[in-house]
Amino acid sequence: MAGYAGLMQADAYAGFSRLYEANRKAGSIVEAACSAHGRRKFFDLARLSTTAPIAAKAVKRIDVLFAVEREINGLAPQEPARAPGA
Repeated sequence: MAGYAGLMQADAYAGFSRLYEANRKAGSIVEAACSAHGRRKFFDLARLSTTAPIAAKAVKRIDVLFAVEREINGLAPQEPARAPGA
């Protein structure tokens, strides 16, 4: 990864943090974060605490996005815009 610059989709592994620093010698890498990893933190908060209504709301909103993703999964790139519910 030493010479790479561009878009990178990865999980939330902390070891990748330095790759996203804007002043890297090879140029910047734009993080395309994984929604599942972000959702997990909200899910844990919502499940473990009745005093975390924002976390529960975040889980519900992310679940809506996952439902759309399941609907369009496997469609050709031009098709999702015509998919039901899109």
